[in-house]
Amino acid sequence: ADPSAGIITGELPAGKYACITHTGPYDDEGVYLANGKIVEWAKENHIQWDVETRDGEEWWASRVEWYLSDPGADPDPQSYITQLTFKVRE
Repeated sequence: ADPSAGIITGELPAGKYACITHTGPYDDEGVYLANGKIVEWAKENHIQWDVETRDGEEWWASRVEWYLSDPGADPDPQSYITQLTFKVRE
């Protein structure tokens, strides 16, 4: 697909995922704090992410931030919805 058209196609790897939904601004550390919450939840529940380290860098099988709101249609940052989706190691 032509990236300038704003549409990109692809597939996520099959498997189990953990998701968290954040409602609020993208900035002011909102999405950053949501990332921290799902990582902490995984530690507390002995969940392992499908990630490996190569040359000191993390390589995730799948870790996606979905921006489900359209700031052009609703300019109120308090209503923005972001879903974080991380692939779990099976």
